[in-house]
Amino acid sequence: MEQVTNLEVTLFDVDKLIPDPDNVRLHDDRNKDALIRSIKRFGIRKPIVAHKTTNIVYAGNLTLEVAIELDIKQIPVAWIPETIPESVCKAYAIADNKTSELGGWDTKQLEKVIADLKVLPDFEPTDTGFSLDELNDMFVIPTFEPVDKNEQPRLDQKKPVKCPNCGTEFVPDDR
Repeated sequence: MEQVTNLEVTLFDVDKLIPDPDNVRLHDDRNKDALIRSIKRFGIRKPIVAHKTTNIVYAGNLTLEVAIELDIKQIPVAWIPETIPESVCKAYAIADNKTSELGGWDTKQLEKVIADLKVLPDFEPTDTGFSLDELNDMFVIPTFEPVDKNEQPRLDQKKPVKCPNCGTEFVPDDR
């Protein structure tokens, strides 16, 4: 395997780049909208990856699509050297996508960082790509308020369960 000793990154014309015709990664509207918001807010801060000879994009196809949609003329490209075969580029494209989804989130640190960012002018937590519901699910600790004596019997009431075999409904017994 060839090691990169001198990574070449240049600004390159969007209209000369070719989306990977064998791209296996799918992007829904939410993913695309999040990238559009990110690029509008922060710009393109990391290069896409394309082959030096063919101009085929092997990482960053959605970034290329969004750049075209936003009428961005040039974007940063990290070039795969001419000596790397197409088969290796395709394997890299899959690995690049898969490895990005394998990580998790340190929710305590994420909550701290987002809280720190709230001091920025015009900062919205959704600028991070998370929805407010996702952030609330990660950060909000449920509170259980005591109920009054009129509500308790309703909360203690058991709901009927249906037998998956015969369809008979019954109230479970606590035994």
